[in-house]
Amino acid sequence: MIYYKPFFTLVVASVLTSSVLGSSTIKRLKKNLLIGYDKHTRPVQHHSNVTTVNLGLLPIYVSDLDEEKQVLTLESWIQMEWKDEHFVWDPADYDGLSSIHLPDHTIWQPDITIYNSFPATDIDLKTKTLSIVNSAGVVTWVPPATIRVLCPLDLSLFPDDIQVCKIKIGSWTHDGLNIDLQLKDENMSDLQNHNMKWQMINITGTKVTQYYDCCPEPYHSIEYYVRLRRLPVLAVSELRHFPILVAILLFLVMFWVPVNSKEKLVLGAAAIFMLYGIFISLIQIVSSGAVRITVKPVESLLLIGVVALILEVIVLNLPHLSSSISPPRFLVSFLSGVGGRLICICGQENRDFSHDRIELTTSDNEDDNSGHQKPQPIDGDWYLIATGLDRILFVVFLSAFIIVFVTI
Repeated sequence: MIYYKPFFTLVVASVLTSSVLGSSTIKRLKKNLLIGYDKHTRPVQHHSNVTTVNLGLLPIYVSDLDEEKQVLTLESWIQMEWKDEHFVWDPADYDGLSSIHLPDHTIWQPDITIYNSFPATDIDLKTKTLSIVNSAGVVTWVPPATIRVLCPLDLSLFPDDIQVCKIKIGSWTHDGLNIDLQLKDENMSDLQNHNMKWQMINITGTKVTQYYDCCPEPYHSIEYYVRLRRLPVLAVSELRHFPILVAILLFLVMFWVPVNSKEKLVLGAAAIFMLYGIFISLIQIVSSGAVRITVKPVESLLLIGVVALILEVIVLNLPHLSSSISPPRFLVSFLSGVGGRLICICGQENRDFSHDRIELTTSDNEDDNSGHQKPQPIDGDWYLIATGLDRILFVVFLSAFIIVFVTI
């Protein structure tokens, strides 16, 4: 073992020496690159040279889409590449070292800004990162960033809507003659769809060049379009359609119940309470931005239902009008003949109820002796008119309900 000790010592010393020399080479290169370097000046040898910045947006996940403020929050990486003409060296002069890591705050960086950010600030970088510089002077910088942009929403198809949010990125102070933005290929390989409400479908980018009246120089920007699909986390469709359909059916059945039956009002009141419950539930579960779209049809149905119930109160009292008030004879004749058959007034209803009126009156006198409340007599002609009005209201409100229901 004693014979191997000098050899082992030599190996360890060689490794340590190599590490020290390697570290010394990196320090020497870093020192030489940053001597007299001005990070506030565009990195060109001549001011007429254009700095080309290749820019790419790598989405990680959708943090939030605030529907009330209409603001998209996107966690992403912003990939930027440009050539720094001051960072060029011969790898042979530095032991073959062809790249180096430099802190991002020690070198020049393009003043890339999101034009439609909310609030109007620079890109919110989450942490300080290192940039990679190769011997040709190409700088690669991929900082993680939180992007917040205004995103006007179209909620007309809620809850089956797809939203498109625009992210406009460009230099804040440099025109196209100083910084030329180039679009890198979109990459969604690192995308994580962890959001419980929204799924990112894709992200596409395009380069835009604009000219302004004030200046002859072109101004470049990159516009990204983020397409998001709302996930069916809440069964809003089922919550709307099925109970609303049941309420509509109750209203329609109300028009077919005999006009002298007070159960008509019970059906109408039950339908109104059901619609009101749906109205309150929708307000509580859907986002505030979509409330006006979702609740408006329910409000219309609720209003139509209240009008139907008020009209049914009038219909319910028509057969009990005094016999001194004679109904229009042409209307009675029409409903007793062809008109009655057209609106499905059956033979039992389409007849003269004057005999029943007398029987009811006689029965009322007998019941009055036993202490029961005396019911009101029914006039046959008014009963016929009330039934015909019920059938007409059925057709009118059926049409109204269909028109509103298809918009939900």
